[in-house]
Amino acid sequence: MEHISLNNSSHENDKYSYDQVTLWLNKLFDINFSGREILVKQLENSKYKLINGEGFISIKLSISSEKENFPFKDRIPVEMIAFQQDRYPIMFLLHILHGIVDELEIYTADGSSIDREISVLNIDHKVAGNLK
Repeated sequence: MEHISLNNSSHENDKYSYDQVTLWLNKLFDINFSGREILVKQLENSKYKLINGEGFISIKLSISSEKENFPFKDRIPVEMIAFQQDRYPIMFLLHILHGIVDELEIYTADGSSIDREISVLNIDHKVAGNLK
Protein backbone atom coordinates (compact mmCIF):
# COMPACT_ATOMS: atom_id res chain seq x y z
CA MET A 1 0.00 0.00 0.00
CA GLU A 2 1.18 3.50 -0.76
CA HIS A 3 2.55 5.73 2.00
CA ILE A 4 0.69 8.97 2.69
CA SER A 5 2.82 12.10 3.12
CA LEU A 6 1.41 15.47 4.01
CA ASN A 7 2.84 18.95 3.68
CA ASN A 8 4.93 19.17 6.85
CA SER A 9 5.73 22.89 6.86
CA SER A 10 5.12 24.84 10.09
CA HIS A 11 4.38 21.92 12.41
CA GLU A 12 7.48 21.97 14.60
CA ASN A 13 5.52 23.38 17.58
CA ASP A 14 2.55 20.98 17.38
CA LYS A 15 1.93 18.74 20.39
CA TYR A 16 1.82 15.73 18.04
CA SER A 17 4.61 15.55 15.47
CA TYR A 18 4.27 15.32 11.71
CA ASP A 19 5.57 11.73 11.98
CA GLN A 20 2.79 10.82 14.44
CA VAL A 21 0.08 12.39 12.26
CA THR A 22 1.27 10.58 9.13
CA LEU A 23 1.59 7.31 11.08
CA TRP A 24 -2.04 7.64 12.22
CA LEU A 25 -3.24 8.32 8.68
CA ASN A 26 -1.21 5.47 7.21
CA LYS A 27 -2.54 3.04 9.82
CA LEU A 28 -6.09 4.27 9.14
CA PHE A 29 -5.66 3.57 5.43
CA ASP A 30 -4.05 0.18 6.07
CA ILE A 31 -7.26 -1.52 4.90
CA ASN A 32 -8.84 -1.78 1.46
CA PHE A 33 -12.26 -0.27 0.73
CA SER A 34 -14.03 1.24 -2.26
CA GLY A 35 -12.74 4.74 -3.02
CA ARG A 36 -9.64 4.34 -0.84
CA GLU A 37 -7.23 5.31 -3.65
CA ILE A 38 -9.14 8.55 -4.30
CA LEU A 39 -8.86 9.57 -0.64
CA VAL A 40 -5.15 8.68 -0.50
CA LYS A 41 -4.54 10.87 -3.58
CA GLN A 42 -6.51 13.72 -1.99
CA LEU A 43 -4.29 13.55 1.10
CA GLU A 44 -1.00 13.53 -0.79
CA ASN A 45 0.90 16.74 0.10
CA SER A 46 -2.19 18.29 1.68
CA LYS A 47 -1.81 20.88 4.40
CA TYR A 48 -3.25 20.32 7.85
CA LYS A 49 -3.96 22.12 11.09
CA LEU A 50 -3.77 20.24 14.38
CA ILE A 51 -6.29 21.28 17.03
CA ASN A 52 -5.74 19.76 20.45
CA GLY A 53 -8.88 20.18 22.57
CA GLU A 54 -10.09 18.80 25.88
CA GLY A 55 -10.61 15.11 25.19
CA PHE A 56 -10.08 15.26 21.43
CA ILE A 57 -7.64 15.97 18.63
CA SER A 58 -8.83 17.37 15.32
CA ILE A 59 -6.65 17.30 12.24
CA LYS A 60 -8.28 19.69 9.77
CA LEU A 61 -7.10 19.00 6.23
CA SER A 62 -6.84 21.42 3.30
CA ILE A 63 -7.17 19.51 0.06
CA SER A 64 -6.39 20.99 -3.35
CA SER A 65 -9.60 21.64 -5.32
CA GLU A 66 -8.34 19.90 -8.46
CA LYS A 67 -8.35 16.47 -6.76
CA GLU A 68 -10.95 13.86 -7.74
CA ASN A 69 -13.99 13.76 -5.43
CA PHE A 70 -14.84 10.71 -3.34
CA PRO A 71 -17.92 9.38 -5.22
CA PHE A 72 -19.76 7.88 -2.24
CA LYS A 73 -22.19 9.62 0.14
CA ASP A 74 -20.61 8.26 3.34
CA ARG A 75 -19.51 11.04 5.68
CA ILE A 76 -17.30 8.61 7.64
CA PRO A 77 -16.03 5.93 5.26
CA VAL A 78 -13.46 4.42 7.62
CA GLU A 79 -12.81 4.36 11.37
CA MET A 80 -9.94 2.96 13.37
CA ILE A 81 -9.91 1.85 16.99
CA ALA A 82 -6.49 1.85 18.66
CA PHE A 83 -6.54 -0.27 21.79
CA GLN A 84 -4.39 1.15 24.58
CA GLN A 85 -2.78 -0.63 27.49
CA ASP A 86 -4.40 0.28 30.84
CA ARG A 87 -6.88 2.83 29.41
CA TYR A 88 -9.80 3.19 27.05
CA PRO A 89 -9.31 2.83 23.28
CA ILE A 90 -8.62 5.81 21.04
CA MET A 91 -11.07 6.33 18.15
CA PHE A 92 -10.03 7.74 14.75
CA LEU A 93 -12.79 8.89 12.38
CA LEU A 94 -12.12 10.20 8.88
CA HIS A 95 -14.69 12.85 7.86
CA ILE A 96 -15.60 13.57 4.22
CA LEU A 97 -17.51 16.71 3.18
CA HIS A 98 -18.82 17.10 -0.37
CA GLY A 99 -16.49 14.34 -1.61
CA ILE A 100 -13.33 15.85 -0.05
CA VAL A 101 -11.37 14.75 3.05
CA ASP A 102 -12.11 17.34 5.73
CA GLU A 103 -10.91 16.08 9.10
CA LEU A 104 -9.39 13.26 11.08
CA GLU A 105 -11.18 13.27 14.43
CA ILE A 106 -9.46 11.52 17.34
CA TYR A 107 -10.93 10.95 20.81
CA THR A 108 -10.96 8.47 23.67
CA ALA A 109 -13.85 6.02 23.86
CA ASP A 110 -14.76 7.31 27.34
CA GLY A 111 -14.37 11.02 26.50
CA SER A 112 -11.40 11.53 28.81
CA SER A 113 -8.44 13.69 27.83
CA ILE A 114 -5.69 12.33 25.62
CA ASP A 115 -2.73 12.90 27.87
CA ARG A 116 -0.27 10.21 26.80
CA GLU A 117 1.32 8.79 23.67
CA ILE A 118 -1.18 7.05 21.39
CA SER A 119 -0.20 3.49 20.53
CA VAL A 120 -1.29 2.09 17.15
CA LEU A 121 0.18 -1.38 17.67
CA ASN A 122 -3.20 -3.04 18.34
CA ILE A 123 -5.82 -1.64 15.97
CA ASP A 124 -9.11 -2.58 14.38
CA HIS A 125 -10.89 -0.96 11.41
CA LYS A 126 -14.53 -0.33 10.63
CA VAL A 127 -15.50 0.43 7.02
CA ALA A 128 -18.91 1.85 6.04
CA GLY A 129 -21.14 -1.03 4.92
CA ASN A 130 -21.43 -0.18 1.22
CA LEU A 131 -17.65 0.39 0.82
CA LYS A 132 -16.52 -3.10 1.85
